[in-house]
Amino acid sequence: MSPLLALVCLAGLLMVLLYLSGVRRRRPGEHPLVRGWIPYFGKTFEFSRDGQSFLKRLQEEHGDIFTVLIAGRYLTFVMDPHVYPVIERHGKHLNFQAFAMQVSAACFGHPRSDHPTLGVPTEEISNSYRYMQGSELESMIESTTKHLHRVIIRSVQDVKGAISGDENCNGTNGWKTGSLNEFCLATTFEAVWVTLFGSTNVDWLDQEFSTKLLEHFVPYDKAVPLLAANVPISLLRSSRHHRAQLATLLTPSSLSRLKDRSSVVAARTEVINSNGNLDDRQKAAYHLHFLWGSMSNTLQSIFWSIYHLLLHPDAQRAVNAEVTAFLEETGQSPRLGSPLRLGCHQLDSMVALGSAVTESLRLTASTLTIRVAQKDIAMPLPNHGTLRLRQGDWLTLPPYTSLHLNPDVFQEPQTYRYDRFMEGGKPRKTFYKDGRPLRHALMPFGFGATKCPGRFFALLVDKAFLVLLLSHVEIELCPGQVPVEADVSRGPFGVLPPKGDVQFRYRPRPGLAE
Repeated sequence: MSPLLALVCLAGLLMVLLYLSGVRRRRPGEHPLVRGWIPYFGKTFEFSRDGQSFLKRLQEEHGDIFTVLIAGRYLTFVMDPHVYPVIERHGKHLNFQAFAMQVSAACFGHPRSDHPTLGVPTEEISNSYRYMQGSELESMIESTTKHLHRVIIRSVQDVKGAISGDENCNGTNGWKTGSLNEFCLATTFEAVWVTLFGSTNVDWLDQEFSTKLLEHFVPYDKAVPLLAANVPISLLRSSRHHRAQLATLLTPSSLSRLKDRSSVVAARTEVINSNGNLDDRQKAAYHLHFLWGSMSNTLQSIFWSIYHLLLHPDAQRAVNAEVTAFLEETGQSPRLGSPLRLGCHQLDSMVALGSAVTESLRLTASTLTIRVAQKDIAMPLPNHGTLRLRQGDWLTLPPYTSLHLNPDVFQEPQTYRYDRFMEGGKPRKTFYKDGRPLRHALMPFGFGATKCPGRFFALLVDKAFLVLLLSHVEIELCPGQVPVEADVSRGPFGVLPPKGDVQFRYRPRPGLAE
């Protein structure tokens, strides 16, 4: 053997020994460990391709609890939802903030909240979310309704007298065709943006500014799961560009032109500005964090809500009937010149509407609830012995697999049923697994003390969009559209986006008053 070959072999042997010395091994009493054969990455690539199928396969092989090496982290998955309340009670030694702080800084580019000079206290930021509840939430929904109406009516007025030239849509006088996801993105983004961050009070300027934001937001949003997985943004050239452009649009000088910002954004801005060590780019990064949290899941959930209604005529008829009944009871009629009065109570009182929105979330909300073990933990779990976690392990609850698409919880879980979450004309809240009621049957917003603080606003915006759209326009899918599937490659990072788009057509409802 030549000296060079011997040296190469020795180096290879040393690398193998070094790897093996650092390999985690299953200890007595621990649940099954799945490492994979690729150092550091483990099962990352299998998990990212289709997390739900991957977890179901491991559950069949190893039972309801197992630990997997993913991107250098050991994630312990718990697949039995009956034990989630027990885990919730052990919050003292299972921390969410450390995980959230790391992911937030990586995704949005702001300093970590525990930075000695540049950090913004998490508690003070959290306090601002009180403005997304109670009377402040009512004001936000009133504002959102006004702006949704304005944007939808702009589209309606564009349609009047138009002739669709799309032969696949049987174009007739008064119809306009478009791409459904693009329509939902543009409409919702502008209305929610102006509600939260303020308006120029000039319609075309608001539209122009929100369009610029959206052009960069959509491609940046696609990269967020990679950034959350610790992929350096320096390796994602396009994403780095889009994030930088968003930051430019969100600097204090840019936002200072806007009037009537929401109380929650005003409170957050005051907290951010109180740290005099932050430069404008860092302040903009904090605003980007809130913008993304407000928009990412909301934009996708609204698409799925209207798409499922258009795909299922029985669902659309039921929701249309409920909207019509609401208008008659409140003595309102859709008009071009003024929005409907839609309060939180009125929106939540529409049972079929609420069930349809919830069913769309069940089918598409692929979230993980993660807690980080602050020390070695031995947690007794009913019917599962003792769950043993090592310090730094990520305890992971995957409700999309364990609940939302679980046939033991929801019959025919892959099928959309608009009335799944209603019973006897009222919302249905109790579901069962193995004959026992579940405390948590649906977890699109996380659980426990760290539930998404904007969940009430997001659901109400979804409902308001549907009510306004269905009451002002006739809308249908164009013939021959291929069904759209959810893009599971995004991974368990919120509401899954559609793989593609579909063509739809719409026109003003007959007799729509000025």
